Amino acid sequence: MSDNIQPLPSYHTRNHQLPASQNIWAGRVIPFVHRIRANLINLVTFTVILLAYFITFGVTYAIFRSDRPMLLVLWFLLIPVAVIILLGAIYVWIRMRRSK
Repeated sequence: MSDNIQPLPSYHTRNHQLPASQNIWAGRVIPFVHRIRANLINLVTFTVILLAYFITFGVTYAIFRSDRPMLLVLWFLLIPVAVIILLGAIYVWIRMRRSK
C-alpha cells in the first residue's frame, strides 16, 4: 500500500485546495451531489412526517373501530402516500435535470 493516498474531499472542504493531479472532484461535482442530498433529505423528512400522521390516524381508527372498514382506510392512506412519494421523486428528478 502506498502512503500518498489522499481522502476524497467532502463538500465542506472543497476550499482547501488539493494538488491539481489529485483534485478529481474539481468543478461542479461536489455542489451537485450536495444539492441532491439536500433535496432527498427534505423529501424523506416530509414523507416520514406524513407517514407518522397517517399511521397515528390508522391506529386510532383501529382502536375505536376494529372492523373491515380499516382495510378501506388503509387503501385511502397508502394510495395518497404513494402518489406523494412519486410526485416528490419526479420533482427532484426535474430539479436535477434543470440544474445542469
